Amino acid sequence: MTLFNLELQNPNTKLFILDTGRIEHRDIDFEMYSWNKHRYDLVEPGDLFIYRKPQKVSENDKFYFFGAGKIENISEVPPDAINFKKSGDLQATISSPVLFDNFIYQDQIHPTDLNDHRKEKDDSWTGFFNNYGMNKIDLEVFSFLLDKGLNNKQKVDIETNSLRLTVHKKVLQRNHEVSNTEATVKTRGKYQIIFREDIVLPNYDYQCAVTGIKTLSLLRAAHIVRWADNQKERLNPQNGICLSALADACFEKGFITIDSDYKVRVSDKAKNDPALYDEISKYDGVKINLPKIKENRPSKSFLIEHKNRVS
Repeated sequence: MTLFNLELQNPNTKLFILDTGRIEHRDIDFEMYSWNKHRYDLVEPGDLFIYRKPQKVSENDKFYFFGAGKIENISEVPPDAINFKKSGDLQATISSPVLFDNFIYQDQIHPTDLNDHRKEKDDSWTGFFNNYGMNKIDLEVFSFLLDKGLNNKQKVDIETNSLRLTVHKKVLQRNHEVSNTEATVKTRGKYQIIFREDIVLPNYDYQCAVTGIKTLSLLRAAHIVRWADNQKERLNPQNGICLSALADACFEKGFITIDSDYKVRVSDKAKNDPALYDEISKYDGVKINLPKIKENRPSKSFLIEHKNRVS
């Protein structure tokens, strides 16, 4: 689909950055967003926005921009609704949702990239974003973020975008299942790419949990419990570890395991290859780098299951 051409040609369309990810919002990404009109009352139907996940709720202590959409309808939040807090609460339905190919992290851009000339001297993000999580921006900033997030593409693959949005929502709802019916020959590879790029690598701040390697092309999203062995845990962040290509292969073959204290254990069978043992033995007993969010750290029961399988 062509991205927001009609909306951007309309001079009445306003553009925003909307924060999401705080539990108290009780919103549904790419479906519904709520706020209070007594604090912020600029958003109208037909406006466009970029999603931002703030630093405090980010997986890796960095705020980031991860998608875009259109405000479709706005209504009062009913008092008995789960997202009602107080009088004046509004909720908007969202249409034309797009998940970015590249999440844009705060260390990848500068305030001046977003046309904030207040920051030309200190180049910090302090005071940049509105405390209410809603920031009006101009066309230049919106276009910059959209282009960067989508690799300058004017169109997105509807099928792939839809699948990624489905996974995004499932993980937020702690539904990690991908049935064999869903994981067809056509979609299985896409699910695994999404698991790597949208779930595991961000959780580990794009570095190997064992070696600390950060070269993106060498990073893998290792399933602790194998994809084929458990349909219900295929998308579970706790079932994934970011590993370098070598560490991933060693983990899969049982040359290394990770114990319930999150320490690497090197198997004696690695000694059959002195060069391999020399390479990996330095990590024996070393605690792995863990995700910031505890709920995303490897499940200890999954680690035990893995150890039993490869031993």
